[in-house]
Amino acid sequence: MRFACRGLLTVGLLTVFVGICLAALTPGQKMAARDLIKQLSSEEFKVRESAVEKLAALGPDVIPLIKPMLESDDEELKLRAGMILKRIGQKHPDAAGTLVPEVGEFDRRTGSLITLKLANADLATVLEGIAQQTGNKALALPQDWKGKPITVDFDKTPYWKAIDQLCKMEGLMYQPDWRERALQLVPAEDVTEITSYAGPLVLKIISARKNRSYRSVRKDNRLACNVQVFWEDRLSPGWHEPVEVGKVTDQTGAELKVDQPGARGARRAGMRGGMAWQFGRARGMRGGMPMSSFQVTVPDYPENLTRLSEISGKLTTAFATGTQEIIIEDVLVAGDKSGRVGGYELKVTDVQHRRQYVLVTATLTAEGKPAERMNYGSDQLYGVWLVDMDGKKYRGYVGAGVRYGRRAGGRGQVIVAGAGAGAGAGNRAEADGSRRITFRRIPEEMDVFRLVYVFPAKVTEQVYDFKFTEVPVP
Repeated sequence: MRFACRGLLTVGLLTVFVGICLAALTPGQKMAARDLIKQLSSEEFKVRESAVEKLAALGPDVIPLIKPMLESDDEELKLRAGMILKRIGQKHPDAAGTLVPEVGEFDRRTGSLITLKLANADLATVLEGIAQQTGNKALALPQDWKGKPITVDFDKTPYWKAIDQLCKMEGLMYQPDWRERALQLVPAEDVTEITSYAGPLVLKIISARKNRSYRSVRKDNRLACNVQVFWEDRLSPGWHEPVEVGKVTDQTGAELKVDQPGARGARRAGMRGGMAWQFGRARGMRGGMPMSSFQVTVPDYPENLTRLSEISGKLTTAFATGTQEIIIEDVLVAGDKSGRVGGYELKVTDVQHRRQYVLVTATLTAEGKPAERMNYGSDQLYGVWLVDMDGKKYRGYVGAGVRYGRRAGGRGQVIVAGAGAGAGAGNRAEADGSRRITFRRIPEEMDVFRLVYVFPAKVTEQVYDFKFTEVPVP
């Protein structure tokens, strides 16, 4: 009955819209557009999705027909109109600014807020609607997904709470898909959700384990809780400081001793237990994946421990926005050279062009003082590149020395790290504050490059409180 009613509404809208704007289309396209708009009300998801793709394929000429649908009282029709405009914008970037509807409300303290009302809709449509409002990628559905229609009524619901509600409705959960570098929904069987929401972040305890020594000179009795942190992928987290765990209590409310995550290593060293990386580069995390993890460790836990009534603390995140560029022309030419923007100066003091790679030594200062390090994730728009005369770009990797090896995550890229040094050497500067940047797979016959350093125009720190309650332990 629902679809029949929606079909009548759509036909009425079609009469108004077609009369306004079909002049730019050929007679055949006019007929196709009429039929495709009717198919947006089909009971079959595949038919509706196919209609969206075919209308988008008509290109910018169909925009005047689609845009008025954004004012429709039919929420799903309005949503699919937005999907069409978005896809046209992706294929025709010059018109993208006028095609994609404005992203919904967002605050760094709360994250994206979802307002969406759909009745008996398929999950793919709901996820697409959320993606359209927030600017985040739509979470991928399980293969051969055949879920039941759902009804949603989100009114300024925080993004992660909305996603978790959908997962609960459909018996799903989200996990990293390392191949696609994105989150994917998978069937949830016998899953215990232990969650803390923190603005645009959500924290999930994924496991807890006890370790107790029975025959050892050095006792190693500890409880370890592993926590995953997900953030909205529309954001560009600059870094996360090591997590500060403020309180852990047992089932009676008694406070327990806790090892601070990252306490064993240097700040932002990316060591086990720490949640410390700069611009997307962290232990256990591949570029582009909007997540990382840390560990809460309770040493010498009591033998009668059955649950933790509370785990709470703080997480400091820095968000990068905007871009600035420093460009140095003919960077391979001998001699010192530099570039400036605002109060920043990048100075190149040495260049070595060896077989298939270039090693650049440079210093970065802000108002004459050493600036923050230059490390960025390989997926991000920030970083250091060599650009040849044809515009081809070669990303650089920053460190304190050079050694060869495969970069974590593959792709055969070189990590730069202190020669012969231990873990974390690649995050240290030379004594004079200089950094060494390695560019790999540079054609030997080419020697004319400019160096382009792209970095954030602004970095804003935000502190988030998190709290887990009633955590069962093995």
